[in-house]
Amino acid sequence: MKRSAAVLLLCVLTLFAFAGCTGTEPAVNSPTSAPTSAPEETSRADAAASPTADADGLPEVYAGGNVFFIRFPDGSLYCWGNNEYGQLGVGEGDDREVPEYFGDGLTPVLLGDTVFALDSKGTLWGWGRNDLCQLGLGDTENRYYPAEIMQGVKTVGRSYDSIYALSETGVLYIWGADPGVNADRSGSALLSVPTVLMENVRFFDCENNIIITEGNELWVTVIGEWTKSADDVGMAWGWCGCVAETTDGKLFERTREGEMTLITESFVSMTFADNTAYIIMEDGSLWYYILSDRLGAIASSHEERQKLVKLMDGVKAFTADCYYDETWGYNYRFALKDNGELWSWGYQFGAALGRGDEYEMPDPALVAEGVESVHTNGLQTYLIKTDGSLWAAGLGDDLFVSGCVGNGSSGSVLSFVQLDVPSAADVVDGFFTVTTPVTAPDGDQGYAIDLNCRTFLVDRSGDIWAWGYNGDGLIGVRVDEQTVLSPVRILLTKREK
Repeated sequence: MKRSAAVLLLCVLTLFAFAGCTGTEPAVNSPTSAPTSAPEETSRADAAASPTADADGLPEVYAGGNVFFIRFPDGSLYCWGNNEYGQLGVGEGDDREVPEYFGDGLTPVLLGDTVFALDSKGTLWGWGRNDLCQLGLGDTENRYYPAEIMQGVKTVGRSYDSIYALSETGVLYIWGADPGVNADRSGSALLSVPTVLMENVRFFDCENNIIITEGNELWVTVIGEWTKSADDVGMAWGWCGCVAETTDGKLFERTREGEMTLITESFVSMTFADNTAYIIMEDGSLWYYILSDRLGAIASSHEERQKLVKLMDGVKAFTADCYYDETWGYNYRFALKDNGELWSWGYQFGAALGRGDEYEMPDPALVAEGVESVHTNGLQTYLIKTDGSLWAAGLGDDLFVSGCVGNGSSGSVLSFVQLDVPSAADVVDGFFTVTTPVTAPDGDQGYAIDLNCRTFLVDRSGDIWAWGYNGDGLIGVRVDEQTVLSPVRILLTKREK
C-alpha cells in the first residue's frame, strides 16, 4: 500500500564525508576559460592520490539514490548498485548487486545518477550522468570512469541539477543547470564548465540558498538572484538563512523583509526545522522559537510566533527532520538528555517516534532510557544504547514503506525493540524516495510515492550489515528476497594490493 497525496515529499538522504584538502587555485577545467577539450578519463584504480585514512579506523558506507560505496581504512573503495549512467565508475555494463572493487584514495561526497569524489589533495573527480553538464566537462556525454574536474576543491554541493564547488581560496563555482536563467529546471540553460559565482566565500549551503563571505556578509537567493541580506553573520540556517548567528554569538531571526530580530544572546547549539529554531542553552535547557512567517509544528496558537519558549532541562543533543507540510509531513523531534533519557514528539506516524500508532503527539514523552545516540531516516529510528545494543522502531511494509526495521518482520514496529546484531559502533541509515506522477480518479494530478528504506550498520569489529528494501537486489547482500528482514553481513573479497 502506498500513500497518495497532492503535496510531493522529496526527502533524499545523502551522506557527506569531506576530505581535508591542500590544493591551489582550481585547475584543469578552470572557470576563467573554457577548456579546449574535456579531460581524459582515467582508469578507476589510478584515479586518485594515495589514501590518507586512519588504518585503525572502521569502514564507511556512502549511499545516495541506488548507488552505494564502502571505503575501507586503507583507502580502498568498493561499489555496487545502479549503473544505468555509469554512476558506479567501473565502466559500462549491468548493475552490481554486490560490492565490486573500484579503486583507491577517493572519498565520495555526492552520490546519485552523477557521483562526485575528492582525493587527499583536493582534486574533484566525477562520473555518471552528464546530460545537463552535471560534470562540468564542457559536454553532455556520460562518463563511465572517474574524470578529473578541477583541483583545489574544499567542499561540493548540489541543488537540483546545479553543482557547486568551493575552492581552497574561497572562490565558489557553479555548473550544470543555471538557476538564474533556468527556473523550471528543464535544462534549457546550461553552464557546461565551472563558472565563478562569487569570490571571498567561506561557507555555502546550496540547498538552502545561503552564502557567507569572508567579510561575514550573508547572501541569499531565490531562483538564482543573489542578494546581500545581512552583515556580521557567522552562520545561518534554514531556507535563505532565516536564522542567523552573528559573529559575537547572538542568535537572530532574519525576516522576509531582511530585518534582524534578536532571539537570544547566548546559546550552545541550534537546530532548524519546520520554520522553528530549537535551541540548547548553556545550562542544558531546550527552547523553541517559531519564526514569523509560518506556524511551526510545536505551536498551539499563532501567538507563539516570535516567542522563546522553554521545553525541558538537561538536554545534551537534539535532532529533528527538516520537512513539514500541513497535508503531508514527517514531523519528528528527538531530545536526548544527559541521563540517557530519550524524549520524542511530532506529527504523523508515531511508530517512527517509538510512540505506537498515534498521529498527533505535540507534547514530548519519554520513549527510551540508557540511550547513547539516535539515528533516524524519517520513517525508522535506531537507538544505540550505552551498553552497545541496537534498538529500532518505525514503519514497515504495512504502512506506506518498502523496507523494514530489521527485527525479522516486515510490519511496523510501534515501540523500540532490540535487534540481533553485534554491538553497534555506527549506524548509517539511508532513506530514498522515488516519486511518479499519476492521474487521480477525479482527474486531478496526484503523486504516487514509493518510500524505500535501507539501513547499513558498521559494528565495532568493522563488519558491515544491511537490511530493508532490496529491490533489484541492490542492498549489497546475496539475498533474493524483496525485503531483507534481519541484518545480513555484506560479504566481499578484499583485493590484494
